Amino acid sequence: MRFSLVCSVLVAAVAAAPQAGGSGGVDLKPFEATGFKTITFDDAKAKKGADAAKAGNLTFSHASSNAFAAGVCPRRIEWRRGTDADRRAFVNSIRCLYSRPSRGGFPGSQNRWEDLVSVHQQLTPQIHMSPIFLPYHRYYLAIFESLIRDECGYRGPMFWWDETLDAGNFRNSLIFRNEYFSPGPVRTSNGQGTCITTGTFGGIQLNLGPGSGRQRHCLSRAIDESQTAQCNQNFVNYCNSFNNYNDMAACTEQG
Repeated sequence: MRFSLVCSVLVAAVAAAPQAGGSGGVDLKPFEATGFKTITFDDAKAKKGADAAKAGNLTFSHASSNAFAAGVCPRRIEWRRGTDADRRAFVNSIRCLYSRPSRGGFPGSQNRWEDLVSVHQQLTPQIHMSPIFLPYHRYYLAIFESLIRDECGYRGPMFWWDETLDAGNFRNSLIFRNEYFSPGPVRTSNGQGTCITTGTFGGIQLNLGPGSGRQRHCLSRAIDESQTAQCNQNFVNYCNSFNNYNDMAACTEQG
């Protein structure tokens, strides 16, 4: 929850709509059918990580990078504390990955960003609902960082988003401005998503998803503030209060 990096949360996770264009009417059923589980605060307190599965195997090719050489630990900074110039450079480096050709033969991928998406798509059953969730995704984000630094020239800090500061009000977050990650429209009254047509990520067409599928569709969003309200400090504190890793990890992933 709190320590999610903005890249995966805002670009990959919301790319769910099997529609080629338009500004609304996106069917969410294909995405909702993928089986990701969430639980309420009360459920978390009752279950205490009972759904945690056995860890799988880490599987990711080694990526050489100068970003982590010589023991250097790149800065991490919450989105609000960054400069406008750094925030714009960060999102533009992600757009850069969309413009670079795919490498490595990742199934369905048409560009470097989708190379990352393809790996995640293939390994989802092993890296979700498992104690491996946190360490794997930390490694995954390190690979992402090496790509934007080595291939797209990004030199600023790595950003993270403190979702607790926007709990219940994601739509109006600084994150969702045109100059950054484009708008975050809420789920429509008839339960549908909306294609993103303006800002930095407006008009993007994706080739992977929804779920395990591989079909061209628009980048869409459908914020549900009843769900985002759960990204609050109490929930974070509760998950972090466990004295064993499995319960903490399960609470964090499902919360």
